[in-house]
Amino acid sequence: MPPESSIIDMKKTILLQLFMGVACMATAQNICHEDGTVTFQYKNDQAKEVMVDVQFAGRNAMTRDAKTGLWTVTLGPAAPDMYPYCFIVDGVSVMDPENPQYFPNEGFKNSLLEIPASKGKLAHDILDVPHGKLEYIHYYSKSLGATNQAVVYLPPKYQENKDKKYPVFYLISGTTDTEEVYYKVGRVNYILDNLLAESKAEEMIVVLPYGNPYKLLPTPPSLGLGGMPQTMFGKDVFSLDLTDDLMPYVEQHYRTINDADHRAIGGFSRGGNQGLSNGLHNLDKFSYLCSYSSFTSTDIPGVYDHAAETNSKIRLFWLGVGTDDFLYGNARDYMEFLDKKGIRSVKEFTHDKFGHTWMNAKYFLSKTLPLLFKPEVAEQAMKNGQPAPAATGKEQQFTPGVMARLFPKPIISPEYKYDSVVFRMKAPDAKEVLLAAEILPKPKAMERDSDGIWSTEVDEHIYEAFTYYFIVDGTAVADPQNMYLAPSKGFKPSICNNPAATFNFMNMAEMEHGVVSYDLNENKACYQPAGGKPEFIIQLIPGKDDTMESWFKIGGADVMADKFIAAKKLPPFCITTGEAACCKGKKCEKKVYTLKADDYPNWPERRHALESILDSLMLQRAAKGEISLNLPLFQTKYTADPAPLVVGDTLFLFTSHDASPEDIPDVNEKSSAGFFMYDWLLWSTTDMVNWTEHGAVASLKDIPWRSRENGAWAIQTVERNGKYYLYAPLHGHGIAVLKADSPYGPFKDPLGKPLVWDQSNWFDIDPSVYTDDDGQAYLYWGNPHTFYAKLNDDMISLKSEVTKLPHIKHYQEGPWIYGRRQGDRETGSYKYYLAYASTCCPEALGYAMSDSPTGLWEWKNYIMRPTLRDRGNHPGICDFKGHSYVFGQSYDLMHLDTFTHHERRSVSATEITYNEDGTIQEVPYWLDQEPVKQLCWLNPYQRVEAETMAWGYGLKSAKMGIENTGVVADMPTSTGKKNMYIFDINDGEFIKLRGVDFGNGAKKFNITAASTGSCKVTLRLDGQDGPIVGEAVISKTGSVEKYKAFNTKVTNASGVHDLYLCFSNTSGETRLDWWKFGN
Repeated sequence: MPPESSIIDMKKTILLQLFMGVACMATAQNICHEDGTVTFQYKNDQAKEVMVDVQFAGRNAMTRDAKTGLWTVTLGPAAPDMYPYCFIVDGVSVMDPENPQYFPNEGFKNSLLEIPASKGKLAHDILDVPHGKLEYIHYYSKSLGATNQAVVYLPPKYQENKDKKYPVFYLISGTTDTEEVYYKVGRVNYILDNLLAESKAEEMIVVLPYGNPYKLLPTPPSLGLGGMPQTMFGKDVFSLDLTDDLMPYVEQHYRTINDADHRAIGGFSRGGNQGLSNGLHNLDKFSYLCSYSSFTSTDIPGVYDHAAETNSKIRLFWLGVGTDDFLYGNARDYMEFLDKKGIRSVKEFTHDKFGHTWMNAKYFLSKTLPLLFKPEVAEQAMKNGQPAPAATGKEQQFTPGVMARLFPKPIISPEYKYDSVVFRMKAPDAKEVLLAAEILPKPKAMERDSDGIWSTEVDEHIYEAFTYYFIVDGTAVADPQNMYLAPSKGFKPSICNNPAATFNFMNMAEMEHGVVSYDLNENKACYQPAGGKPEFIIQLIPGKDDTMESWFKIGGADVMADKFIAAKKLPPFCITTGEAACCKGKKCEKKVYTLKADDYPNWPERRHALESILDSLMLQRAAKGEISLNLPLFQTKYTADPAPLVVGDTLFLFTSHDASPEDIPDVNEKSSAGFFMYDWLLWSTTDMVNWTEHGAVASLKDIPWRSRENGAWAIQTVERNGKYYLYAPLHGHGIAVLKADSPYGPFKDPLGKPLVWDQSNWFDIDPSVYTDDDGQAYLYWGNPHTFYAKLNDDMISLKSEVTKLPHIKHYQEGPWIYGRRQGDRETGSYKYYLAYASTCCPEALGYAMSDSPTGLWEWKNYIMRPTLRDRGNHPGICDFKGHSYVFGQSYDLMHLDTFTHHERRSVSATEITYNEDGTIQEVPYWLDQEPVKQLCWLNPYQRVEAETMAWGYGLKSAKMGIENTGVVADMPTSTGKKNMYIFDINDGEFIKLRGVDFGNGAKKFNITAASTGSCKVTLRLDGQDGPIVGEAVISKTGSVEKYKAFNTKVTNASGVHDLYLCFSNTSGETRLDWWKFGN
């Protein structure tokens, strides 16, 4: 390294690495010289003109070296300090992509340059002293009507003495600054660490609120420039939030001394105004007031005209401003006003920190922290306070014109609409602007308007959190309008996180929130739950380009945890980015689940991986009866593409079948994430919660003209004139139709050829059939286009030509057509619905409506929004016993086995509600709902098939007398047989049945089984560990084909309960046929 280059000592370098995850003094390219000058260097082969804009020198042109390609300029000298800067590349401001330090802000995007002192040290230096901890908090603000956020600094010894209480300093950042700025730019934590190490300040908690909470609302109100009033505070939302929401939260969750003598408030710029105004409005709460580069209203009742009383309540009234600040005139006038009113104050002025800057903010902070919560020291400072300097008439004044220049009307980006997101970027001189995002396969071109604003709209993946940026004539640029930046080590893209998404803190209801703490000594982040001892730990390993903040600021790990814990779906647990230890530093003996960010290609996939772990843990608890959850309907097989059919008082559900890994015949396919589908399954229910499995009703073998041995995709079965017609797609070979006299089969092929097949493509999939009131039947199908044709009365031939419909918004595949009368069943208007898998991928459940079964179809809404938790989807909708239901699919069941993605899907259902106009009310994701309500109780005094269950994870099922190897060649043709048995029974597994009505009480239990060994069946009520009402022991019967009855007495089983048949002491192979209680 050249001798003129500044060299920071090793300890400081290490601590800087801890601060942001990498060395942060200056980038590997920017060089700080011993004479105080700085050489800025920037690499961009696409740029035609580059300038650097740095606070100590303004904008300066840079020169490109033809050999190295580096744009460079040397500026200064400048005093040792931290300076915001950016590069202006062909007229567009960009952050330094090589610098991990940045300036958090609602608007501008700057990097931070740190020029160290050649001699001595600076107040904000990161020294070899004990360091405090930073905690990021969420709290529900009733004043805002939404969840708010803040940062809390805890002194180094906070955790050592659990009985000690601390004073609190509420410190507010400036206009357009976020709550992080006093930490990442103002360095309050390091300034205070250094002062505490030298015993120059009192130990205190520092709370950094967000000064513009309106920005957290999905649609911020129009309240003036910057999104909120700029000069008057007291009864605005920020002020009410501060005193009525944030302060009570802090005092409830931290060890604080709660009186005016132990509270201080202050801030920079707007934050100084907010601090003074709230302090003066609440002198019963604050006695230390600090304003840095600001002023406040001279109209606060009961304060200025009662000088003696006011002075008696204020320990410290500290005002600082730079004489070159554009607020100097207003600040000086306010100081003079106080003098004339007899209000004591301390005044401090600077002349060399470039005006309204964070260099001043840090300097003023270093001057005031030693005075806080030291009454005698503060009193001496007040006594030494000098009068305001006399006005010269040349002072800068903050006027509406200055306000308009500094804070022009903002461009909204991203703009979140119901079913899309709009991105905008102002670059009037650019020739091309592209949107690059994790969710897009390639950058998307944006369009320019007459004002030089480029925009584009995205309508897929909009409920996933993802990173994005703009490419302006080849240069990557973070969104200048988006306050949320990815805390990456190098280039920092913006974060798109839809406020309407499930795991966005903005839409969280009132609940207890955990805390995310950043340990700057150990470079790890940790989430601690709001209450209760953690029962397990999630270890989240950051990626190679991430920092310890990434899993929380992009990954939303804390928001997920808060929601799962607050809803009591999971017990308290902690999250760490460091070693697998509990967040309080004690070794965690509980289960540890580890996720590595680099195992996944992007943040939507990473978030989904974490959701999957939490969902699977939740499923396990629900299966045991510990919590109430809307579980997947079937567990003995992986199922997809649900097709309901109501016949009398029974709901039949036909599904496709994703082969289990052990059923896949080709060893080369066993680890494949593709579809392996050979047959179609049938289930039935009368109560919507206990389902009876009837196994495969048809398979590929029932279609003799098939040309492939895989591809039994989505079907629908309909009834007409006592006959049942099963419409089945064969991937790439059209749509077949099978016919039967019963929903159980046997189904036979009446045509010997496809009903529909366009041999030029594979669009002919996912058939859906609807018969209108006039008897005309319609066949719909298609991916990615929608087709329909009229069917003849025989249901196996076409009456019309095939029609390709105009594109329906968000349509992807899986159409489900039906009609429904709205209002009065006899006279109400008739509406037609086309539900479908919408967007891709992931796929949502969306729908369109029409006044005709042939369209035109108008997109209406999502039934269920897209999320990576369901990836693919396929709707089936029906009315049954006075209720309306939608069926769909997810991968939740698979996540009990593996978090590696495979096409192993599971069908779920939920009730839906129609509005007066016929539209459907949106429903949450399956697992985020309560279970489907049971329509009637199960009668245990009649024969109940063993394959009837509400839950039976781990068990397997097969048809009596039929061995299903999973190989198409070995499959039987459709037989119509429906009797099945349960096998592969292991210790700890169980069958759950919901809502079993024992009436006045059961006396005995009979179960028919076959076994080559033994199995104990323990009957429990209302949970896997619930009270035991009986035990039956199944012993050897001679073979698995020879069934016998086994009996046991039953006690204390009366009324309605959930019933659990729990299995233990298993040996050999046991098969269960049916069971029955007696009274």
